[in-house]
Amino acid sequence: MGTGAHDAKRDPARDDPSREERSARRARLLVITGAALAAFVAGEVALLPHTFALHAFVDVSWTLAALYTTYRAARTARSKRRAHEARPWWWLAAGTGAWFAGMLVWDWYELVQRVVTPFPTLAEVGFLATPICWSAALFSMRGAAPSEHFTWKQLGELGVVLATLTITSSLVLYAPAADHEAGPLFLATALAYPVLHLGALGFGLIGLSRQPSGARRRIYALVLAAVAMLSGVTTFYAVSLLTRSYETGDALDVFWLGAFALVVWAASEDEWRTLGEERVDERVRAEDLVVVPIAVLTIALAIGIFRDRWRPELAPVYLIGGVCFAIAIAMREWGAHRIERALRDDARAEADRHRRLVDSAPLGIGRVDATGRVLESNARFDALLGERSRLLGSSDWEGIGIAPLVRRALETRSRVVTDAPLALGGASLRVSVSPDHDGDRGALVLIEDVTESQRLQSELLQSQKMQAVGTLAGGIAHDFNNLLSGMIASVTLLKRRATGNDASLLEHMEQSMWRGAELTQRLLALSRRRDPVRSLVDVGAVIERVVALLSRSVDETIAVRVQLPSSRVTFHGDGGQLEQALLNLGINARDAMRPRGGDLVYTLGVEQSGDSRVAAIRVTDGGSGIPVELRERIFEPFFTTKDPGEGTGLGLAMVYAFVQDHAGSVELDSEVGRGTTFTLRLPATEGGVIAPEPERARELPRGRETILAVDDREAALFALDTILGELGYTVATAANGVEALAEIERRRGLIDVVITDAMMRRMGGRDLLTAMRRRGIDIEVILATGHDAEAHRGLEGFAAVLRKPFDPEETARVVREVLDGRRRGERVPVRSEHEVTKTEIDAADDQAGTG
Repeated sequence: MGTGAHDAKRDPARDDPSREERSARRARLLVITGAALAAFVAGEVALLPHTFALHAFVDVSWTLAALYTTYRAARTARSKRRAHEARPWWWLAAGTGAWFAGMLVWDWYELVQRVVTPFPTLAEVGFLATPICWSAALFSMRGAAPSEHFTWKQLGELGVVLATLTITSSLVLYAPAADHEAGPLFLATALAYPVLHLGALGFGLIGLSRQPSGARRRIYALVLAAVAMLSGVTTFYAVSLLTRSYETGDALDVFWLGAFALVVWAASEDEWRTLGEERVDERVRAEDLVVVPIAVLTIALAIGIFRDRWRPELAPVYLIGGVCFAIAIAMREWGAHRIERALRDDARAEADRHRRLVDSAPLGIGRVDATGRVLESNARFDALLGERSRLLGSSDWEGIGIAPLVRRALETRSRVVTDAPLALGGASLRVSVSPDHDGDRGALVLIEDVTESQRLQSELLQSQKMQAVGTLAGGIAHDFNNLLSGMIASVTLLKRRATGNDASLLEHMEQSMWRGAELTQRLLALSRRRDPVRSLVDVGAVIERVVALLSRSVDETIAVRVQLPSSRVTFHGDGGQLEQALLNLGINARDAMRPRGGDLVYTLGVEQSGDSRVAAIRVTDGGSGIPVELRERIFEPFFTTKDPGEGTGLGLAMVYAFVQDHAGSVELDSEVGRGTTFTLRLPATEGGVIAPEPERARELPRGRETILAVDDREAALFALDTILGELGYTVATAANGVEALAEIERRRGLIDVVITDAMMRRMGGRDLLTAMRRRGIDIEVILATGHDAEAHRGLEGFAAVLRKPFDPEETARVVREVLDGRRRGERVPVRSEHEVTKTEIDAADDQAGTG
């Protein structure tokens, strides 16, 4: 039967019995064993008058006991899933099996031939193999598989024990053996019994000291007790052989059965025990120091007690035994040295691994004594604080707050943590000090550099504020653009009719309105962080435009000046955003210099940064300056020091967003009472052609078609009606998509183009387009939006996109192009309801925001 089959039939309760069940099983086993041994003794006593019956009873009892013990040891071995756990029991089974084989030979002589078993016979081979196999079992029962070093030490100890037993047993047994008229084989075999059995006992005693307490040690002790019992009875058996005093039925007979019973008990305990992790102990123990002295003492006692048995013939035995004794001691010491060296190497390797682990930790770890002296620290600790020998009594650590933390932890013997990060050399440190309870009354200091985490937290806060800006901007952009649409449309058309000073005034009004529209777009760009519209920009020209605008709006006490280099400086980016950023800095400078006044200077230069050129723009004022405690917050959205109603806190946030989008930087240099300088650094370019400003058309394209304008704001409808009506078109209006559908049905065949707002309270522009296509209405639809028109370029189905506020020139051009393109059959293909997917609509909404 294989191991797997055997395991499959085992009772789960048997594999892991409870403590009470193990105790009950142990009690039953002891009762049965005691009864069997008592029955054996009683049988011997009862059969003493009957020689053959006595021999038969004793021999059969020994044979059956050896057979059953072999079976129990083999069964325990087969129950093990690991080879190293099964190996001791296979050795025990081999030992008792060898004894069983010897008993078969013994039984042949006594029960079949009916003669006293001669000595020696083949039975001695089996009997003498038993202690050898059991020694191997004891060797396999130690905590774990041995290392090479451990094996040499064990062999040396075994040699010491065997040499000692050889010397002492020869002194004890030689005299009876010498008086016995027998050959060398008889004597050697008789002496082999005590030597081998006592050697196994000595080896087992050495191994017992290394067994961890618990079930494993108890099982090992039971097997060792069996070896001890067998050693004792075989020693007396050897003496009785030499004195020819042994005969079956002797009082020694029951001890052989007792040894087998102990092996059965050990096998049962091993099957009952709960498997768990066994601790391996390979230390050089204190017991190792007494092995050699005990061996020498044993030899000395034997010589002293049995000195009358000394014979000159024993000299060669003593000589050989002494040499073997010395060799065994040398082997044992060499093995112990190997173990000690291996342990030292392992300790050093473990210490190195621990040191590398501690040094690789992101935390600074240091241990200080009660005086604040640093006893040990890792690399991170030294990098953060430097290689300091003491944390107490130093003005440096008192000033930044580390020393008070250490002092408080040492005094209160409790953990102390910084309420806020400590500043050291530009880094922010979080410090934790815990008392060391190992007895030196020191403390463990943990230091964490939170500079990066604070930066990430600040960026997260900045991002959240940008989202708040986006929500605000999206909410106001729709209404603001609609208001601007009506105003721009009216002023643009009035400007075309006006002449002289009126035309100049209207031009200024129109520019101001468009600047308001651009401001709305800048707010949306700030919140969405969309890629800017890049082109080659003349930085000096932008600065001059900003200075011209500021010169007309600052107080007379403020002089706006500009310092430009002789050569043109350009960069590739969004010129409108740069103009807005410089204008915001100028407005802040103007407000900072009121009412005292001063100089506002824009300076442009080129700096070299490695292999690249950088355009450096400095905006310097002579205002009140910015306090140190406010400098970390000035770029936050909505943060302002101005009085309510005088500032929104978005100007510098837009500056910061602009330089981030253009791979640049912004620096602040300020002194309270003396002024402030902001420096913007942007990647400069060389060469290239700057596109000229587009000229505004003198005459706008006209038409006589009918246009349906759809918007929920009257200002937007007014703007479209004014612009297109002035150009000859017929304009119909609707407040939402539902009304637009009704107007299309009412004017079936008369409407040529629909211009619809993107977002309306009842059916927005996208839903209107879908409803028209579902009803088979094949009219071109132009989408009007207060957001960047680029956000809608990828949404097919619309003929074009118009940006709010409406520019009369752009509106006239786009409407004419759509009408002419439809007439030529060049319009954008219109898809059905199923082709205009919700995913595309949602994607455009996400990009465009809420305007």
